[in-house]
Amino acid sequence: MKKYFLYAVILLAVPMLFSAVPMLFSACKSDPKSLMSAHAWTFDPDAMKADMLANANEEEKALMESMWPMMKQAMKAYKLTYNADGTYKMETPMGSEEGTWEIVDGNTLRQVSTGAEEGGNEPVDLEIVEISSSKMVLKEKSEEGRQMIFIPAEEQE
Repeated sequence: MKKYFLYAVILLAVPMLFSAVPMLFSACKSDPKSLMSAHAWTFDPDAMKADMLANANEEEKALMESMWPMMKQAMKAYKLTYNADGTYKMETPMGSEEGTWEIVDGNTLRQVSTGAEEGGNEPVDLEIVEISSSKMVLKEKSEEGRQMIFIPAEEQE
């Protein structure tokens, strides 16, 4: 009789355990907005190179390899800051851009530049492919669909 009671308890406990596990993991997962605004981001040149080489033909690969030191230095100069109040600032070697940002549809980053330059005030939608406290991967929502891989700025060499 004790044996059947033990089996009954196990049969009742196992489904409850499996239904609780997803809730435990989702409770630990941070939302993209707080992860994005936790610190400034910069390109991860080495990860970007691997991604670019994977999608390049032989001629493009040779050109990229020859220009890589200069490209890597330029990538390191980019700094992107998403503020918790919904504003952003991107600092580049050519100047800076400011605007607003929001998360739409759960995994789309929408940025709107407040600048007067060509394309200003037009929303730019980027798919959030991956985000954690140590890495952010955004993908252009276009046919080419280039990925941009970021790491926290303070981790940059």
